[in-house]
Amino acid sequence: METKFHNPKTLFSAPGFSHAVSVKDARTWIYVSGQVSADKDGKIVAPGDIENQIRQTMKNIRLALKDAGADFKDVVKVNIYVTDIRFIEPVRKVRAEFLDQKNPPAITSVAIAGLARHGALIEIEVIAAQ
Repeated sequence: METKFHNPKTLFSAPGFSHAVSVKDARTWIYVSGQVSADKDGKIVAPGDIENQIRQTMKNIRLALKDAGADFKDVVKVNIYVTDIRFIEPVRKVRAEFLDQKNPPAITSVAIAGLARHGALIEIEVIAAQ
């Protein structure tokens, strides 16, 4: 499989994400459903604490990827949903702990009115390719 990360000079410099990611001859695609900061028992971790909710959410994604035989290095697309636009900076800070910063995946971040899980401040879904 050949993965290329594209940041055309004709677009603005991307802070921590790639504008596009192309995957050629991918044998396996892994779609991870939106994850929140729930622990193994389904309880929201760190109510009201966005940084720790992001960290737990990313750990949950890592567990889902691992079960599918993948890791964050295989992630090519990330969709992030936050309940407050002010959370974008903490999201950028914490996601850098998990995602490849040399060749970051394509990322979309959206502020929304609310999430399906009461108490969740963030939900993240990813697509990985191997």
